[in-house]
Amino acid sequence: MKIVQIMASAARGGGAEHLLGLCPELKKQNCHVEIVTGDDGPLADRLIELGFRVHILDLNSSRFDMLNFLKLAGCIKAIDPDIVHYHGTRAAFNGAMAKVFSKDIQSASLYTVHGLSWRKEQNPIKKAIFMTVEAIASRGSSGVISVSDTDIVDMRRYRVISKNSSAVWHIKNAVNFDKITNSDSSDIREILNIAPDKTVIGTVSRLVPQKGVSDLIAAHSRLTNCELIVIGDGPLKVELMSQAKNSQNRVHFLGARDDIPQLLKAIDIFALTSLWEGEPIALIEALASGLPCVATDTKGAKEILGSSSAGKLVKIGDINEITEALN
Repeated sequence: MKIVQIMASAARGGGAEHLLGLCPELKKQNCHVEIVTGDDGPLADRLIELGFRVHILDLNSSRFDMLNFLKLAGCIKAIDPDIVHYHGTRAAFNGAMAKVFSKDIQSASLYTVHGLSWRKEQNPIKKAIFMTVEAIASRGSSGVISVSDTDIVDMRRYRVISKNSSAVWHIKNAVNFDKITNSDSSDIREILNIAPDKTVIGTVSRLVPQKGVSDLIAAHSRLTNCELIVIGDGPLKVELMSQAKNSQNRVHFLGARDDIPQLLKAIDIFALTSLWEGEPIALIEALASGLPCVATDTKGAKEILGSSSAGKLVKIGDINEITEALN
């Protein structure tokens, strides 16, 4: 079976990690896998290192770029897969529109929802636009997979997918527990000159507005005798580093890393202060590492933590609640 995996952005994140885990497993099942992604991150190079053929295509320009639809249609026809698997709203929307502009694409298609695009929009007009885009992406695919059961409920409620559709599946994100539990202890505390008596709070996050890292830094600044490790990169890095300079506690920005299981061993408390989430892989990995977790009460985090004694949910954007939970 020939499968093409399509993800608009090649930047690091949960979706990229999902794809890096999925493709090798499909290969083990004797599937021929090719990937279409952008050049805005390391995903393409990492997949090439794993032996996969990767096609570079910029799908991150205007969402309504007809040229992108035609380019994607041409790419799919050239690969001629049995299944097209879209990851994320932008990829699935471009795929649905590609089928409109190229009627001879006959491949079955799947759309994996890694988080609903309308979650970030409070403006009712923008939210309506994002919900329409999500509906086009979903209804343009043969089937829909979501990493979050809550997202499926909302997609049915708002008629993004048919209420009675059976071609909808909830498949949780997977993590490599052996890799996490068998990883060597990190010397990061010694490298960063963190005293043994200090409490270390840590987060793994893209530095984008959705992740609310600014709220975590603000809460951390109110604590005593603790330091914060921020693992990840993104467009807000300079702004967040400037904010951290005003903190009474040290904040260490480690950038994007591939040794996250080792780094988690240097942390005492894991925090995820997102504004919205699908099903955050970083939170699952932290729990697998045995860390107590503090997360904002997003639908994705609530689905993972629930009433678990290993974690505490706090109000989104509430610095006081975040501070109290971390203290």
